[in-house]
Amino acid sequence: MSGRVEGKVVLVTGAARGQGAAEAAALRREGATVIGLDVIDPVERGDGVSHRRHDVSSEEDWAELARRVQDEHGRVDGLVNNAAVTHRRRLGELSLEEWDVIDTPMGADVPSAVRDLIVKDIPLGRRGTPDDVAPLLVFLISDESSFISGAEIPVDGGQLAHGGMKALSDAMRG
Repeated sequence: MSGRVEGKVVLVTGAARGQGAAEAAALRREGATVIGLDVIDPVERGDGVSHRRHDVSSEEDWAELARRVQDEHGRVDGLVNNAAVTHRRRLGELSLEEWDVIDTPMGADVPSAVRDLIVKDIPLGRRGTPDDVAPLLVFLISDESSFISGAEIPVDGGQLAHGGMKALSDAMRG
């Protein structure tokens, strides 16, 4: 462990698999005490993350969690919200709205034709992985980001930077 987030207490929702699991593991490797929350059991255990069953839509679960975390740790330094995040896409439109460019189990049932459209709109030519995002979360939880406030940091392979114009640009070059 290099300790970039040593001593911090971090809650990670949706931590049983995919993006949440990668972020929880990365934070733990960097020294954080990580409480992984999800409505399903984690795919892997033994990562040093304390996993708890938790429904983010339940006020009772949040109240119980607040009591336990206060009793056990006295504070929370960070909350990473991965739970129940979904995106919609209007197929057949030239201007593409935001889509899940990170390849996780939640997107496993996306038809290959749609997956191809997504990749075609990403300048780096591939979907991202949970490990492409996790280092950013470690940075944001660390003291290294102490002067950052209210910023949106896209991790999308350049998709946003092209303003949805990559498809048009490719068509004009083709």
